[in-house]
Amino acid sequence: HTTDVNVSVSGGSELTQFMFSNSYRNESTVFPGEFGQSKFSSSLNFSHKSLNNRLRIFLNTAFVFTRNNLPQQDFSSSIT
Repeated sequence: HTTDVNVSVSGGSELTQFMFSNSYRNESTVFPGEFGQSKFSSSLNFSHKSLNNRLRIFLNTAFVFTRNNLPQQDFSSSIT
């Protein structure tokens, strides 16, 4: 089972623009138990330019959090 959710918001004016986005992904496994992996990420992009176009400022940031709860052993090695 896989869940993907993405949300973005952007806007601004002629001089200033921004975009903020979030993403969430959750994957389960075929193994019995509470095994799976989830990931959350967030980013912010911002730009601004002066009225005379001689100065431009850019800011890009990102954050990622991953939770990995996958089996620690190879189940295929026990198959004979």
